[in-house]
Amino acid sequence: MDEEKTRLWLKLSKADGVGPAGVVRLLERFGCIESIAGAGKEGLKAVKGIGDKTADSMRKAFDNLDTSKELELCENSGIGILTFDSPCYPELLKSTKYAPAVLYYLGDIEKLQRLEPSIAIVGSRRCSFYGKEQARILACGLGEAGFSVVSGMARGIDSESHYGALTAGGDTIAVLGCGLMHIYPPENKGLFKEIAARGVCLSQFAPDTEPRMEHFVPRNKIIAGLSEQVLVVEAGPNSGAIKTASFAREISRQVFAVPGRIDSRLSFGSNKLIKEGAVLCRGISDILNEPMEKHKPATKKAKLKGKPKTLFDKGSSEELIAETLNSGEKSSDEIIEETGLNAGEVNSALTWLQIKGAIERLPGNKYKLARR
Repeated sequence: MDEEKTRLWLKLSKADGVGPAGVVRLLERFGCIESIAGAGKEGLKAVKGIGDKTADSMRKAFDNLDTSKELELCENSGIGILTFDSPCYPELLKSTKYAPAVLYYLGDIEKLQRLEPSIAIVGSRRCSFYGKEQARILACGLGEAGFSVVSGMARGIDSESHYGALTAGGDTIAVLGCGLMHIYPPENKGLFKEIAARGVCLSQFAPDTEPRMEHFVPRNKIIAGLSEQVLVVEAGPNSGAIKTASFAREISRQVFAVPGRIDSRLSFGSNKLIKEGAVLCRGISDILNEPMEKHKPATKKAKLKGKPKTLFDKGSSEELIAETLNSGEKSSDEIIEETGLNAGEVNSALTWLQIKGAIERLPGNKYKLARR
């Protein structure tokens, strides 16, 4: 890390009135953070969107702001600082209008460079058992299929999504609406530590920043920006998840929604998204089989992390069982007999096929292919 350059980026990030669009325009005009910091007030004002007040705020930050304590705090806490011009800054986010000048992180920074394919799974804090169950099942299946699962580590759907991805051994990114020295909600302390150890915890807020309501909108924008697709599992009419879906649409990202009960307020938002054109999600096959390129920036290409973006690998136990079920519903004993697989292999494969939405379990321990 170039400490002097990092200091300048920190100063710019704390100047009032300089948002992500302003950062891009400043770089387009001046080329680098050093030149931005060295520019006079009139030079800064020549950039579109920067007036007297913002230029004064920038000059004050560059000339007078001391970032030593913050840098020391980050170093002592193991928190990394990712600046907009860093080669590790995720390109998927940088290509949007939501990319902040600075991101703070805990975890494996390389996972941010291996995001694609990525999907945000979001929903309400107050959710039903059905919502929690579906969030975990879908995140588990998508994590196993090679997706990075992005969410906000909030209570309810967000937490279940992170747990599902971790269960599958997949990558998961938590974007916080507070500094990384504050775990919110506090009961997610164990989850926070596990994500930091096996994934990445991110925030655009200084490490000692406490959680506040006004922080969740910019947090949700980053969640949308880090994700090629957004899946809303269960959400009320005015929830943050609906805002995240709206932000995703603004940057041409694909939106999916899991249907819910028509008489439940918990599902009003997600059902409304489907009515407005979001892709209906009944299982991960609906996500895996949906064309993605038309919803993405032309410069982006999906890169699976060593796993094919299919329901099951060619020649696998799952494929063998699916072929067996082509002729009709069968019990697990019949599947064992027809495939020649042992009971452990069949039971494990049946579990994953249900998670992926490829098969349905029937009464009497029988299974059939899911209707598409």
